[in-house]
Amino acid sequence: MSGPVAAASSPVPSGARPGPDTGQPGAAGQDSRQPLDRMRAVWTEVLGPLELGPDDDFFDIGGTSLSAIELVARIRGEFGATISIAQLLDTPTLSGLAAAAAS
Repeated sequence: MSGPVAAASSPVPSGARPGPDTGQPGAAGQDSRQPLDRMRAVWTEVLGPLELGPDDDFFDIGGTSLSAIELVARIRGEFGATISIAQLLDTPTLSGLAAAAAS
């Protein structure tokens, strides 16, 4: 089958290949990962690959004032939540920020 009907019914656009499952939001715009896992991914984007536990403190594992600004911006993008620098200073742990961003 060829022509516009075949192209319209094709699940993948011509020349494109589906990528790996990245955990990014699906068609419904929902991310199935838990808030802690999502926050861990954000921290990894900012700080680089690290083994992160829920009680790790952002500043104790290498976070700086500049990376804190980047982290706050990325949290806003990932969660749609506004976390202030003051809130990060008060609750600098992975689990604390995940809970704050998810609420």
